[in-house]
Amino acid sequence: MSSVPDPRVSVQPAITRHGTARLFIAIGSSLYSLIQSHGDNPPAWDLVQKQGASPGARYTARITEHGHPACTCPDHQNRGTVCKHLGALIAARLLTAPPAAAAPVPLARSRSARRPKAVRS
Repeated sequence: MSSVPDPRVSVQPAITRHGTARLFIAIGSSLYSLIQSHGDNPPAWDLVQKQGASPGARYTARITEHGHPACTCPDHQNRGTVCKHLGALIAARLLTAPPAAAAPVPLARSRSARRPKAVRS
């Protein structure tokens, strides 16, 4: 009888992993850690800027219930435009972009509104 175990059979128990996935996004030279808010519909993301060992600024970006992008950063709060945080999350398809506003269609002028033709004499 041999006491050598069969090499095809593992004697180690299966490894169970209980880790969490982490998501990062780089905007320019800044690295942000992304944390999704649970239970929000539509979803919201917390962006925590990484600066060395201690975390830096923290902003929350979301699409509101009316379909408009919103962020808590000073750029968005002061100017009201799509900031770099919203732009990065929309580009990464983590937030849905609001539908583009349709360009206004010029109305056709009626015949009575047209200028009369010049008369030659």
